[in-house]
Amino acid sequence: MHVLEGLARRRKLLNPGTRQPLDVRDGRVLAADGRELGRLPGPLNLLPAAEQTMDPAHVPRDEIERVRAHLELPPGGAVDAEIARAIAATGTRFGQAHLSAEANMLAERFKIPEFQLDRPPVAPGPERAGLMARIGRALGREEREAAPRLEHLSNSVGGQLRAGVEAHRSVRVRNTGGALPAAGASVETRFVTAEGTPAADCVVANALPVDLAPGREITLILKVRVPARAGRYTLRCHLAAPGASAQPFLELPVDASPCDPPSFDFEYHPELLEYGNDHHIAAHFLLEYLKQAHPGKAAEILEIGGGVHPTGFGIATHGHRVVSSDISHAQSILGTLFFRHKMPHLDQSLAFVSCDGTELPFGDEAFDGAMFFAAFHHFADPVALLKEVRRATRPGGFVYIACDCCVPEPADAMYREELARGINEQVWTLPEYTGFFRAAGLRVARARVDFHSLKAILVRAEG
Repeated sequence: MHVLEGLARRRKLLNPGTRQPLDVRDGRVLAADGRELGRLPGPLNLLPAAEQTMDPAHVPRDEIERVRAHLELPPGGAVDAEIARAIAATGTRFGQAHLSAEANMLAERFKIPEFQLDRPPVAPGPERAGLMARIGRALGREEREAAPRLEHLSNSVGGQLRAGVEAHRSVRVRNTGGALPAAGASVETRFVTAEGTPAADCVVANALPVDLAPGREITLILKVRVPARAGRYTLRCHLAAPGASAQPFLELPVDASPCDPPSFDFEYHPELLEYGNDHHIAAHFLLEYLKQAHPGKAAEILEIGGGVHPTGFGIATHGHRVVSSDISHAQSILGTLFFRHKMPHLDQSLAFVSCDGTELPFGDEAFDGAMFFAAFHHFADPVALLKEVRRATRPGGFVYIACDCCVPEPADAMYREELARGINEQVWTLPEYTGFFRAAGLRVARARVDFHSLKAILVRAEG
């Protein structure tokens, strides 16, 4: 039985809009009102509401051929039609800009030119053009004159930091002011005592990593210099930029402690691994755990952020059943197409579903486990994500976070490049991960770190 049909029979495959169970009849996945949402073996499009900006019929022929050659797929009308549908899906626009950037990642990978809307722009008449020019000048003046301003959204600083050290902590902000160029802008961190006196030698200027357009949200990796003397302090963060207010956008009580902040035990391996080798080791780390935790059993596992080539396919080749999900429907389409032609023996045990990982279209306790491979750090609210994934896994199950960097380096060129493309790139420290796990009701059962690549298997915390 196909893995998605099995979920539907257990009433665990849900319509994302109504949260009502989906049905499978004659190989078709149907909503309660009879509307078809896809066919087996997929992919299923269970994404939240989004704008589709391109018709597959308008995809250039040479782009289809380029993607087909890259994936080494056979020529043919059916294959080309699916590739065209995937390329068109790279233009999907969501309400959150970083999700739209994720949907466009396939275009980046295959160097597909930026596509425009199907409808050509209508040239305005002289009177309307004059009015639009005046409005544009006014809006541009307003944007130029608007003072830059950061609004605090969340943070993973925690209430305790080791006294006398420099540490990185993440603070998520939204630009609620005018356009904020990175050049000449920084976020200053400092500590003040309970009496309001600045702590000596505890000011750090953190360069803004990228330009921030109005309304953009970003997680800043901020260096803080903790006072050498133990005690209770207030951490203040404020934006230093031309025209910016000197008022802090974040004030947070923090204990400077002689003890290290809590973390977890892990095996350490000092080698810096190439991307493919790192994923290979991560997959085997999970397979060894499955042999012990689920001996002789075919586990049902959800992979989040699997893309075209989910690491979960290797888990499926060992007899387990995997649903690979991604916010990019383009990648789900091509993933289905690729494995249908390259590994048809996985047709029943590997499926692709497009969905939002923070609102999974699966019922409670639907899976034995869930896994992320180099994907967890893209999510804006890690605690909410872990709680949602915990909901969808059975008691005694697991959540696996693999191949996520745990050593922040804000000056890293690749990190800044991802941010410049609009991707929600983040790097957290081990104490920050510990805080996420605890807040989501999870604990580390087994972990290893390869140079700076974290691999942590989580289970439900007791009590």
